[in-house]
Parts: sequence; C-alpha cells; structure tokens
Amino acid sequence: MKVLLLRPAAEKKSMARVLPLGLLAIGSVLKRAG
Repeated sequence: MKVLLLRPAAEKKSMARVLPLGLLAIGSVLKRAG
C-alpha cells in the first residue's frame, strides 16, 4: 500500500525530470530539420 501512496509523487518528480530533457531533444531535432 505504501508503494501506491508514493507513486504519484514519484511520477511527478520523474515528469519534472523528463520534460526538460524532452524539450531539449525536440529543440535539437527542430534545429537539425530547420
């Protein structure tokens, strides 16, 4: 049960970490295409 309670917070942290990386990846791809 503890895992279920901790998952939302962990997912938010992982999203906060992944979003900037995803934006950088998209930006690099757009620069290459442009």
